[in-house]
Amino acid sequence: MAIEAARGLAPERIRELARRARLTGLVPQLRLSVERGLQQDLSTSSTRSADKTNTGDDFSLNAGLTFDLDRLVFAPDEVRLLSVERWLAGDQRKLIQEVVKLYYQRRRLLRERALTAAPDSELDDSIAELDALLDGATGGAFTRSR
Repeated sequence: MAIEAARGLAPERIRELARRARLTGLVPQLRLSVERGLQQDLSTSSTRSADKTNTGDDFSLNAGLTFDLDRLVFAPDEVRLLSVERWLAGDQRKLIQEVVKLYYQRRRLLRERALTAAPDSELDDSIAELDALLDGATGGAFTRSR
C-alpha cells in the first residue's frame, strides 16, 4: 500500500523519462537566419574610382533542420536519471522497512493491550500514533483496509 501511495516517485517513472529523453532525437531542431548587407564587387579593371566598386543590397535567408539521432542510442540526461532511479529505489526500500517496522510494532502493542486487564491510555495513544503513521505512509489505505 505504501509503494502504491508513492507511485508518482517510482523508479518506473524515471525509466519512462529516460526513454522520452532518447526519443527527443527524433524531434528536429529548426534554425532560421536572415542576413542583410552591402555587396561590393572589386573585380573591375577600370581606372576610374567610381567604376572600381559596384555596391548593392545583399539579402539572404537560411533555414536548417538538425536531428540528434545519436540520442536514440544514449541521451546525456540518462546518466542523471539513472542515478535518480537508484536513489528512488533506495528510498523505496527504506519506506518498506519503515512500514514493516511500524506495522509489527503496532501488532506488539495490540497484543500487549489484549493481555492487560485495565485500560491504558498511554498504550492506546501509542497505537493511535502508529495507525496515523501507517495511514500517512500508505495514503490512507491502511485505515481503509481495516
